[in-house]
Amino acid sequence: MRVFIALFAAALSGCGGPPPPGATHASRRLVSIAPDSPPPTDAPPVGVEQEDPWVVEAKVRPNGGGPLPITTRDATKGPDGALVSVVVFSDFECPACAFFAQFLDELQRNDPAPTRVVLKHYPLHSHPNSRAAAEAATAVLVIGGSTVFWRYHDVLFSQQRALSGDRYRAWAVELGIEQSRFEVMLASDMVHAKVTEDRALGERVGVNATPYVFVNCRALDQLEAVAELIAEERKNAEDAVARGVLPSHIYPQRCGANMKHLSPPAPPRPAL
Repeated sequence: MRVFIALFAAALSGCGGPPPPGATHASRRLVSIAPDSPPPTDAPPVGVEQEDPWVVEAKVRPNGGGPLPITTRDATKGPDGALVSVVVFSDFECPACAFFAQFLDELQRNDPAPTRVVLKHYPLHSHPNSRAAAEAATAVLVIGGSTVFWRYHDVLFSQQRALSGDRYRAWAVELGIEQSRFEVMLASDMVHAKVTEDRALGERVGVNATPYVFVNCRALDQLEAVAELIAEERKNAEDAVARGVLPSHIYPQRCGANMKHLSPPAPPRPAL
């Protein structure tokens, strides 16, 4: 672990690029907490059909409201009921993102308390392959769901120097995705819109480099200190529960405390 942390720290110059021309950040106002939501569950009850988030309008996930919402169209790993949610704005062509993804995966496996990890796309303009890789990953998410997405996510990072259109297709097929479905989905407006909306949300909350990490909406200053911040935010969440905050409201409650300058974004829009 110490060797990995040393290698990880060496890669933490991170990846960054200037915002696109004309980009602005939202004015800073007090946020409103998301309305009450039903208690989070890891899976729908037996016999209850789950809505396809790519057919119906995107919705905020249980325990996912606030100025940095977690929606039914986000790739998540870990239960919605976790007291700590780590939202990562990532770029598949960024070496520091690859290191951080591996490091965070190890932390999540070894932590006895559950943590929810959420990936949002922030393809940098300086990386020519990052946008296409993000759209390929989104196409896999639409077809295969989060489980297959995370496997594809790992492949993209492990093959960072070989990112290309033909490879995206081949890697998807290797994971059981039908080639024709992948190609149709990759060309769809909904895939393009998801990546565009993630990038726009990142700009709105101040993302300017990758990986850019929020722990319960608290921006992480030093990436190698993520374990400490997760532990601190878990303690804050436990204290909030002891004061009477429902576990299903922990994420919006902590977001309200940690991002009180930012107004909540507009509700998710359906894909065109």
